[in-house]
Amino acid sequence: MVGYLALSAYRPGRAALQRTAEVSYYVDENCHRRGVGTRVLRHAIEQARGLGFKTLLAVVIEANLGSVALLKKFGFDQWGLLPNIVELEGSEFGHIYLGLRIDALLESSTESLER
Repeated sequence: MVGYLALSAYRPGRAALQRTAEVSYYVDENCHRRGVGTRVLRHAIEQARGLGFKTLLAVVIEANLGSVALLKKFGFDQWGLLPNIVELEGSEFGHIYLGLRIDALLESSTESLER
């Protein structure tokens, strides 16, 4: 296995958030920079749209610059930051909330997802 991606309900049971999903993924470090993340994220966005989701959220440790760059490549924007709540290997980092309104993607964005 080189990685995985999951779409999961964001705050399950809350009717007001039923069209929002959280995207979580992992790519084995031996497979970084080979297009795996791009392929699985493209597929997830297409599937999320087909499942009726309007918004995707991703929560990323701010030091994970590769993930932040990948999400931004697909049009995710930073919507929030919880500063210094992650403790990892003796350091503190923030959690960045990145979001994408998939129901508002322009036709040109949709075409670029197909590439």
